[in-house]
Amino acid sequence: MSNQEAKQQAAAVKEVALESVAVEKIEIVENVRKHFDAAAMKELTESIRHNGVLVPLLLAKNGKPGVYRLIAGERRLRAAKALDLKLVPAQIVEADAAKLEELQVLENLHRADLGPIEEARAFKKLLDGGKQTVESLAKQVDKSVKYVTRSVRLLELPRKAVQAIEKGTITPECVFSSKSATVLLQVGHQSPASRPPFSCKSATPA
Repeated sequence: MSNQEAKQQAAAVKEVALESVAVEKIEIVENVRKHFDAAAMKELTESIRHNGVLVPLLLAKNGKPGVYRLIAGERRLRAAKALDLKLVPAQIVEADAAKLEELQVLENLHRADLGPIEEARAFKKLLDGGKQTVESLAKQVDKSVKYVTRSVRLLELPRKAVQAIEKGTITPECVFSSKSATVLLQVGHQSPASRPPFSCKSATPA
């Protein structure tokens, strides 16, 4: 991405002053993150119970008076709802719909606990938008081109293989190892009872 393109992207998002927003006025639009670790959520909830929401949510106006679209901070919002908090600190941004969707996906990609399939779907969503190449996206998220390419390829796997990765039964390394054909055969065609256990340990593409 050139310096000029970076400047244009920065100009496309306008920040508004930090403010307190009513929890009930925040809507969650489709998010690439689908799974939330229960233990991590419990820890976050307890932290917010004792210290409050320390990191503001990122929101955008969604066209309805006084109602906002969540861009980043779904875990904090869920924890605030669990604690029955009425207000949360938020940074409001203004941008067109396409830019807001891109910003939401990019914000999720910078979260360390995003699952491999969630990450792959986020990459694909940005690439399908037509404004990113694999090379520019890799640079933007500080990953290698090989990492992004392999990540997106996970979505081409049989449905059962994708589900197994989501559940942690197998990992991307399993898929891209020399034994990948055997792994896919086991996942896609054997019954759960006859499936042998897998021994892969790492959870991110090579």
